[in-house]
Amino acid sequence: MRVAVISTKGGSGKTTCTMHLAQALAAFGTVEVFDMDPQGSATDWAYRAEDSGDPMDFHVRPSNVRELTHISRVQTADHLVIDTPPGLPDVILASARAADAVIIPTEHSGLDMAQVWKLLEALPDVPYGVLISKSNPRTISYREAVTELQDHDVPLFATDVRRSERVKDSFARRLRPDRLFGYDAVLEELARALGVGLAPTGSEEPR
Repeated sequence: MRVAVISTKGGSGKTTCTMHLAQALAAFGTVEVFDMDPQGSATDWAYRAEDSGDPMDFHVRPSNVRELTHISRVQTADHLVIDTPPGLPDVILASARAADAVIIPTEHSGLDMAQVWKLLEALPDVPYGVLISKSNPRTISYREAVTELQDHDVPLFATDVRRSERVKDSFARRLRPDRLFGYDAVLEELARALGVGLAPTGSEEPR
Protein backbone atom coordinates (compact mmCIF):
# COMPACT_ATOMS: atom_id res chain seq x y z
CA MET A 1 0.00 0.00 0.00
CA ARG A 2 1.19 3.51 -0.86
CA VAL A 3 -0.38 6.38 1.06
CA ALA A 4 0.33 10.09 0.69
CA VAL A 5 -0.51 12.40 3.59
CA ILE A 6 -1.12 15.84 2.15
CA SER A 7 -2.34 19.29 3.15
CA THR A 8 -1.58 22.79 1.96
CA LYS A 9 -1.68 24.17 5.50
CA GLY A 10 1.06 23.85 8.08
CA GLY A 11 0.22 22.45 11.48
CA SER A 12 -2.53 20.16 10.23
CA GLY A 13 -0.92 17.03 11.67
CA LYS A 14 0.61 15.57 8.49
CA THR A 15 3.81 14.27 10.04
CA THR A 16 2.01 12.95 13.10
CA CYS A 17 -0.41 11.10 10.83
CA THR A 18 2.43 9.82 8.63
CA MET A 19 4.46 8.39 11.49
CA HIS A 20 1.55 6.80 13.35
CA LEU A 21 0.15 5.34 10.13
CA ALA A 22 3.57 3.89 9.32
CA GLN A 23 3.67 2.29 12.75
CA ALA A 24 0.22 0.83 12.22
CA LEU A 25 1.31 -0.57 8.84
CA ALA A 26 4.41 -2.14 10.42
CA ALA A 27 2.18 -4.93 11.73
CA PHE A 28 1.51 -5.92 8.11
CA GLY A 29 4.98 -5.98 6.56
CA THR A 30 7.95 -3.73 6.04
CA VAL A 31 7.34 0.02 5.87
CA GLU A 32 9.25 3.05 4.71
CA VAL A 33 8.43 6.74 4.95
CA PHE A 34 9.45 9.18 2.24
CA ASP A 35 9.99 12.58 3.83
CA MET A 36 9.22 15.12 1.11
CA ASP A 37 9.24 18.13 3.44
CA PRO A 38 12.43 20.25 3.30
CA GLN A 39 12.01 20.83 7.05
CA GLY A 40 12.53 17.10 7.53
CA SER A 41 10.24 16.66 10.53
CA ALA A 42 9.67 12.95 9.92
CA THR A 43 13.39 12.35 9.41
CA ASP A 44 14.23 14.32 12.55
CA TRP A 45 11.65 12.32 14.51
CA ALA A 46 13.21 9.03 13.42
CA TYR A 47 16.78 10.20 14.09
CA ARG A 48 15.90 11.37 17.58
CA ALA A 49 14.26 8.06 18.39
CA GLU A 50 17.31 6.22 17.08
CA ASP A 51 19.68 8.45 19.04
CA SER A 52 17.74 7.62 22.20
CA GLY A 53 18.46 3.94 21.61
CA ASP A 54 14.87 3.05 20.71
CA PRO A 55 14.55 3.23 16.90
CA MET A 56 11.38 3.06 14.90
CA ASP A 57 9.96 -0.16 13.47
CA PHE A 58 10.17 1.39 10.00
CA HIS A 59 12.63 3.36 7.91
CA VAL A 60 12.38 7.12 7.24
CA ARG A 61 14.40 8.89 4.59
CA PRO A 62 14.37 12.19 2.69
CA SER A 63 13.03 11.89 -0.83
CA ASN A 64 12.20 14.03 -3.85
CA VAL A 65 9.84 14.32 -6.80
CA ARG A 66 12.21 12.49 -9.15
CA GLU A 67 12.11 9.42 -6.93
CA LEU A 68 8.31 9.56 -6.90
CA THR A 69 8.26 9.39 -10.70
CA HIS A 70 10.21 6.12 -10.46
CA ILE A 71 8.35 4.81 -7.43
CA SER A 72 8.21 1.17 -8.54
CA ARG A 73 12.00 1.09 -8.63
CA VAL A 74 12.86 3.08 -5.52
CA GLN A 75 10.31 1.65 -3.09
CA THR A 76 12.01 -1.15 -1.16
CA ALA A 77 9.39 -1.97 1.50
CA ASP A 78 5.97 -3.60 1.36
CA HIS A 79 4.25 -0.34 2.29
CA LEU A 80 5.07 3.32 1.72
CA VAL A 81 3.82 6.45 3.47
CA ILE A 82 4.68 9.83 1.95
CA ASP A 83 4.93 12.90 4.20
CA THR A 84 4.53 16.16 2.29
CA PRO A 85 5.25 19.87 2.87
CA PRO A 86 2.44 22.42 3.13
CA GLY A 87 3.63 25.01 0.63
CA LEU A 88 4.99 23.17 -2.40
CA PRO A 89 2.11 22.34 -4.79
CA ASP A 90 4.30 20.40 -7.24
CA VAL A 91 5.50 18.11 -4.46
CA ILE A 92 1.99 17.66 -3.08
CA LEU A 93 0.54 16.72 -6.47
CA ALA A 94 3.44 14.39 -7.33
CA SER A 95 2.99 12.64 -4.00
CA ALA A 96 -0.74 12.22 -4.61
CA ARG A 97 -0.12 10.78 -8.09
CA ALA A 98 2.36 8.25 -6.72
CA ALA A 99 -0.04 6.97 -4.06
CA ASP A 100 -2.80 4.39 -4.00
CA ALA A 101 -4.72 6.73 -1.71
CA VAL A 102 -4.45 10.13 -0.07
CA ILE A 103 -5.20 11.15 3.49
CA ILE A 104 -5.94 14.84 4.06
CA PRO A 105 -5.58 15.68 7.75
CA THR A 106 -7.18 18.93 8.85
CA GLU A 107 -8.33 20.77 11.90
CA HIS A 108 -11.94 21.88 11.88
CA SER A 109 -11.66 25.66 12.00
CA GLY A 110 -13.09 27.73 9.17
CA LEU A 111 -9.60 28.63 7.93
CA ASP A 112 -8.48 25.01 7.87
CA MET A 113 -11.60 23.88 6.06
CA ALA A 114 -11.18 26.62 3.44
CA GLN A 115 -7.76 25.15 2.63
CA VAL A 116 -9.26 21.68 2.32
CA TRP A 117 -11.74 22.86 -0.32
CA LYS A 118 -8.96 24.50 -2.33
CA LEU A 119 -6.91 21.32 -2.17
CA LEU A 120 -9.81 19.15 -3.29
CA GLU A 121 -10.20 21.30 -6.40
CA ALA A 122 -6.61 20.54 -7.42
CA LEU A 123 -6.41 16.92 -6.27
CA PRO A 124 -5.72 14.41 -9.09
CA ASP A 125 -7.98 11.42 -9.63
CA VAL A 126 -6.92 9.29 -6.67
CA PRO A 127 -8.94 7.82 -3.80
CA TYR A 128 -8.83 10.12 -0.78
CA GLY A 129 -10.34 10.75 2.60
CA VAL A 130 -10.40 13.74 4.92
CA LEU A 131 -9.23 13.06 8.47
CA ILE A 132 -10.20 15.52 11.18
CA SER A 133 -7.22 15.83 13.51
CA LYS A 134 -6.77 17.64 16.81
CA SER A 135 -10.52 17.41 17.07
CA ASN A 136 -12.88 18.58 19.76
CA PRO A 137 -16.32 17.14 18.95
CA ARG A 138 -17.98 19.42 21.50
CA THR A 139 -17.28 22.53 19.44
CA ILE A 140 -19.53 24.19 16.89
CA SER A 141 -16.70 24.33 14.36
CA TYR A 142 -16.31 20.55 14.54
CA ARG A 143 -19.99 19.91 13.94
CA GLU A 144 -20.08 22.46 11.12
CA ALA A 145 -17.02 20.93 9.43
CA VAL A 146 -18.43 17.40 9.57
CA THR A 147 -21.82 18.55 8.27
CA GLU A 148 -20.27 20.52 5.42
CA LEU A 149 -18.13 17.59 4.30
CA GLN A 150 -21.02 15.14 4.51
CA ASP A 151 -23.37 17.49 2.66
CA HIS A 152 -20.89 17.60 -0.23
CA ASP A 153 -20.31 13.82 -0.20
CA VAL A 154 -16.63 14.25 0.64
CA PRO A 155 -15.09 10.98 1.87
CA LEU A 156 -14.57 11.46 5.59
CA PHE A 157 -12.95 9.05 8.01
CA ALA A 158 -15.34 7.96 10.73
CA THR A 159 -12.34 8.04 13.04
CA ASP A 160 -11.07 11.41 14.14
CA VAL A 161 -7.95 12.08 16.19
CA ARG A 162 -8.73 13.96 19.37
CA ARG A 163 -6.67 16.91 20.47
CA SER A 164 -4.31 15.48 23.07
CA GLU A 165 -1.04 16.35 24.74
CA ARG A 166 -0.14 12.67 24.56
CA VAL A 167 -0.18 12.84 20.76
CA LYS A 168 2.09 15.90 20.82
CA ASP A 169 4.41 14.23 23.32
CA SER A 170 4.92 11.25 21.00
CA PHE A 171 7.25 13.34 18.81
CA ALA A 172 10.86 12.13 18.73
CA ARG A 173 9.92 8.86 20.41
CA ARG A 174 9.52 5.36 19.07
CA LEU A 175 5.85 4.68 18.51
CA ARG A 176 4.05 1.78 20.12
CA PRO A 177 1.57 -0.41 18.23
CA ASP A 178 -0.79 -0.39 21.20
CA ARG A 179 -0.82 3.40 21.52
CA LEU A 180 -1.67 4.90 18.15
CA PHE A 181 -4.44 7.32 19.20
CA GLY A 182 -6.86 6.06 16.54
CA TYR A 183 -4.50 5.99 13.59
CA ASP A 184 -4.72 2.18 13.57
CA ALA A 185 -8.49 2.57 13.09
CA VAL A 186 -7.79 5.05 10.28
CA LEU A 187 -5.68 2.39 8.56
CA GLU A 188 -8.46 -0.18 8.95
CA GLU A 189 -10.95 2.23 7.38
CA LEU A 190 -8.59 2.99 4.51
CA ALA A 191 -7.84 -0.65 3.76
CA ARG A 192 -11.54 -1.49 3.82
CA ALA A 193 -12.38 1.38 1.45
CA LEU A 194 -9.66 0.28 -0.98
CA GLY A 195 -10.57 -3.38 -0.73
CA VAL A 196 -7.08 -4.22 0.49
CA GLY A 197 -6.57 -7.22 2.75
CA LEU A 198 -3.78 -6.61 5.23
CA ALA A 199 -2.21 -9.79 6.59
CA PRO A 200 -0.34 -9.52 9.89
CA THR A 201 3.33 -10.43 9.57
CA GLY A 202 3.72 -14.18 9.82
CA SER A 203 0.06 -14.89 9.03
CA GLU A 204 -1.42 -16.17 5.81
CA GLU A 205 -4.93 -14.99 6.61
CA PRO A 206 -5.96 -11.45 5.65
CA ARG A 207 -7.12 -9.22 8.43
